[in-house]
Amino acid sequence: MRKHTAWDLRIVLLATFIIFAASLASVAAEGQRSCSSEVWTGQKVEWEEFLRKAEVVSTEKVGLVNPPQTHSYDPARLESGSVAAIPYQTRAAGIVLFELVVDPQGNVTETRIIQDLAPFTRVVKESVNAWRFDPARVNRKRAKSRVLVAGLFRPAMLHFPMPKAVRAPDAQPSEEVPFPTSFKVPPYPPNAIGSAYVLVEVEVGKDGTVNSTEVHGPSSGFDDAALQAASAWSFRPASREGRPVPARAYLIFAFRQPV
Repeated sequence: MRKHTAWDLRIVLLATFIIFAASLASVAAEGQRSCSSEVWTGQKVEWEEFLRKAEVVSTEKVGLVNPPQTHSYDPARLESGSVAAIPYQTRAAGIVLFELVVDPQGNVTETRIIQDLAPFTRVVKESVNAWRFDPARVNRKRAKSRVLVAGLFRPAMLHFPMPKAVRAPDAQPSEEVPFPTSFKVPPYPPNAIGSAYVLVEVEVGKDGTVNSTEVHGPSSGFDDAALQAASAWSFRPASREGRPVPARAYLIFAFRQPV
């Protein structure tokens, strides 16, 4: 009877120990999982917070919330155009200035007289209304723009007193076009014959200087004189949204045979 009782007691004690050990293992495993979860969650929160602070600091250092946008600008370029018949027999001489509005399709939609000189104002206006442009592009997208056209009409003589300064314009030009601050009158070429005009395209840099010149139209014996004169012009630079931009302007040089 005693042996049986002792044996039962051992079995009960062993079973209790096994149950207790299993409980401890379960608690330990749960605690480890909970701890690991807390550690991982904490690391994730700390990493996200680090990235957020880094982004805030980087934008604060440059003083911007969004990165600056880049702006590219390519001015309008004349594709086709000529000059109407010039009344070479008139005694008038001087400079005509026009400001053209060119739409995104390259059409001249408006002509504004900046400097008037009869009868040449009418000639230039009739001419430019039919001109066709490759339109300006802002960030590679077609855009409305303004173009300066100047007509310089020489008197019918070899030598004459050159103007010392640009005359004040009759109307205020917009900031979008370059405006001449100094100019040169081309001489009548010594080997030339008759009267003619030369249409010159000038590329004006952001500082107002002429970077390049090109004759637009058929060549003639007057081209070199016109190109040399155009290269000597200087301009107040064009600007868009308060920033200087490159520009193209078109200069008509009319040569009348000296009498």
